[in-house]
Amino acid sequence: MKWAFSTRLPLLVIAVLILAACGTTSTTSVAPPAKTVAASPAATTQAAPSAASTAATNTPAPQATATAIVSPTTTTVLTATSRAAPTAALTAATTVTRTAAATTVVTATRAITATRAITATAVATATKIVETPDPAAVPNVEIFAEGLDTPWAIAFAPDGRIFINERPGRIRVIKDGKLLAEPWMTLGVNEAGEAGLLGLALDPQFAQNRYVYVAYTDRSPEGGLRNRLVRLREDPATGKGVMDKVLIDNVPANTNHDGGRVKFGPDGKLYWTMGEAGNMPSAQDLKTLSGKILRINSDGNIPADNPIPGSPIYSYGHRNPQGLAWQPETKRLYATEHGPSGEKGCCQDEVNLIEPGKNYGWPTITGDQKKAGMVSPVIQSTTSETWAPSGATFVTSGPWQGSMLFTGLRGQTLYRLTLDPADPTKTKGLERLFAGQYGRLRDVAEGPDGAIYVLTSNGDGRGNLPPDGDRVLRLTFAQ
Repeated sequence: MKWAFSTRLPLLVIAVLILAACGTTSTTSVAPPAKTVAASPAATTQAAPSAASTAATNTPAPQATATAIVSPTTTTVLTATSRAAPTAALTAATTVTRTAAATTVVTATRAITATRAITATAVATATKIVETPDPAAVPNVEIFAEGLDTPWAIAFAPDGRIFINERPGRIRVIKDGKLLAEPWMTLGVNEAGEAGLLGLALDPQFAQNRYVYVAYTDRSPEGGLRNRLVRLREDPATGKGVMDKVLIDNVPANTNHDGGRVKFGPDGKLYWTMGEAGNMPSAQDLKTLSGKILRINSDGNIPADNPIPGSPIYSYGHRNPQGLAWQPETKRLYATEHGPSGEKGCCQDEVNLIEPGKNYGWPTITGDQKKAGMVSPVIQSTTSETWAPSGATFVTSGPWQGSMLFTGLRGQTLYRLTLDPADPTKTKGLERLFAGQYGRLRDVAEGPDGAIYVLTSNGDGRGNLPPDGDRVLRLTFAQ
């Protein structure tokens, strides 16, 4: 697409930016009532989350304090004392078409919003790169599926099916481009606040063993909340899921801070992120699994090379990690994590380089604070911005190759992080994409077809749910 600027456009854009800079916005998220989905006639009782437990989602996004309008091929570098990200208001028209089945929307957007980038270090004078991307590097957006209820994780089967967890307890399947009406399996979960059916991973040998791994929150026989990691199996006779084995049970749970991401690493081990369930000191306590990233074999046994012998703990000192991504070339593990929401300041969401046995500091240090024996993040959102980061992935092809993508719930943004190839603990830039356009974003994954798939998460009362429900977005680049 070619860009054309009239002599009136700069004046119009400047006027719009001045008005935007003068305005303020305020958003308050209200936790929804508890919902129960039972796998059997025996229903469970749930407690609604408290207002205080939802504070992490209530911090408004920062207002931009510096702006720059540049051409699509020009990069402008600014030095400023504010960490608020500058914006450039360049928006292209969007064309929407629906198929006869009303399941697909093709969005022919060439440039949605000029991206914003900040450096990784939290210093008083931050160098900001403000650029309008090459239109070829801006993806087309297609609504690949809709009608979902608070989807949490997405995984791709070798037979072409796509598995998606819905937090109320259903595992859904997209087959031949269509969302099947009947769930693959429904689990009895306790969906309240952030709890419910969370992470999902397919076994690397799924074609042979049909194993599916999920994490969820339910109630123990004694009535308390607990988090579980289980292995399911597809019944070849019915094509539906059945329970196979409980791998880890009775991990402390709450209506918030349940972590929940489940993924296989390149080492063939199964990883599970756990929040501290509102008990901050537990993140430093190696006798509990709260506030940890866990690593086990696919049968639930402890790997012999785990950093703590006989323990599934791989790293600790975490508040609420929700994303895991391995850099393809180096096999380094990066994790996204929610920062404090008032109990230790505000915001300071993190991306961390995860190494075995390391302590990531919560609740002793936050943001870029440092202490001997503790690890500070690769990048953090500072005290003026909340990402509420969740799913993450690395891109292996196309214009974004080598980038780490992660989703933002409160940020309502897809973030593209460029790491420093010379230093895995540093970054070179952070771009914000589709800010506010699709609401809260929960997970992102690169599909076998090379497209990027993004899950929205607006069905739990914290976002604005479209009439057609939550969606799977499919991002592709022009050839």
